[in-house]
Amino acid sequence: MLAMVLTTLGSCGTVTGLIGVQMNPYVPVGEATEDATEEENLAQARDLVADAVLRSPYRKPLAGANVVVSLLLFWSGFSLIRRRKTATWWVSQAALANAFLVLAESGAQWHAITSHWEEIVGWNSEIGLAAGNTFLVTLGVTTVMRLAVYAWILWRVRRPDLQTALQEAD
Repeated sequence: MLAMVLTTLGSCGTVTGLIGVQMNPYVPVGEATEDATEEENLAQARDLVADAVLRSPYRKPLAGANVVVSLLLFWSGFSLIRRRKTATWWVSQAALANAFLVLAESGAQWHAITSHWEEIVGWNSEIGLAAGNTFLVTLGVTTVMRLAVYAWILWRVRRPDLQTALQEAD
């Protein structure tokens, strides 16, 4: 099961990273008006948040790093399938590299939002504050969930049954 999880995470992460490297960061941001409805203002606030994240100078380098560490996950999954003695080392390195990438991506997104905070909140403080805070809370929750996946991988690869199976394979 662990090999399947690693291979799936690696292939999905590689595709996501390649899309992130090639993606155009243009997000249309309309003008806020006094007679706009609350839904239009909320859409405007979401556009400002997305614009801040997509125009971050760290987005493309982190997407490139995502390709590299995802290929490492992919490779470690195949080393488990082949029952190589070095598989535990590869899996550990891949999980740690991906955990560090999760922290770097979250930090870059946090920086992108907080550096544009005045622009997001300034035009309509109540709706802008709600959109910005919602993004930051969601960012925190998804970061913890992604780190939990890599912690599970590290825990699973250190279990004695897997260690025994790999030692008996060669």
